[in-house]
Amino acid sequence: MDNRIAPKPGTAGFASTTRKFSIFSTQCDLWDKVQAEALFAMMQEVASDNAVDNGYGYIQLDPQGLVWLLSRSSLRMNSYPGWGDDLYIRTWCRNVERLFYMRDFELSNGQGRLWGCATTAWFLSDKSTHKPERADRISLQQQQTFVNPEAVLPFDAIKLRNASVVYPDLPQIKKYADFSDIDRNHHVNNTRYVAWVADCFYAAKGLQRPHTIMGLDLNFVSELHAGDEVFLFGAEAPASPSVPLAEASNLSGFFDVEGRNHDGLVCFRARLHYN
Repeated sequence: MDNRIAPKPGTAGFASTTRKFSIFSTQCDLWDKVQAEALFAMMQEVASDNAVDNGYGYIQLDPQGLVWLLSRSSLRMNSYPGWGDDLYIRTWCRNVERLFYMRDFELSNGQGRLWGCATTAWFLSDKSTHKPERADRISLQQQQTFVNPEAVLPFDAIKLRNASVVYPDLPQIKKYADFSDIDRNHHVNNTRYVAWVADCFYAAKGLQRPHTIMGLDLNFVSELHAGDEVFLFGAEAPASPSVPLAEASNLSGFFDVEGRNHDGLVCFRARLHYN
């Protein structure tokens, strides 16, 4: 069933796309709140719809041998919807910067309550090699019809640097890129990284106290393919340069996760804001 809401003009008059979701029990954690990986999965669906609606989605790009790949994302939450709640996700392309297309998301209950928001950076790539393609493969005239400068956060998706984080000698957990982790681009889907990061966080912090992830910055450094193994190292981190939507005083801390392959090379980095 198509649960898309009629396209809504943004503040600058450009089309955004909204979809309504109902939160299922199978998308929730042991506290009946939707898991971050489920949010990312739903955001990906709405992003795909918006791209198709504006003429640069998979329907239009597949014949050209092109595909969108996610490079960075920053999620900030006020609170999480739970089992049975309705979730409305609205998205639009906010800006085009060199190779990157900045896409923003609003997550609400459809009645004025803002659950949270996210900003992301995507790039156009060759479908076979996954090498970046020039942004002008989509004409400037076409870009001007769908770019909406409305911003949900006062920063672009965070670039995580090698911070002064002391990781343990041994990983908290080890994961494998199995069949169910691989998407149509023949690599591990972004939602699986989100799940792995949460697994690493809770492996380190335990489940006795229900810590909540209020913010998540995620950077993809290199791809993981079927059969690859990845070692996840996690450690407490210094204060983040970006302030989440929730009051800073409500945060207990920050936790960094680094995923490395069997050669010790970094595949992805993440920073969690938690309370």
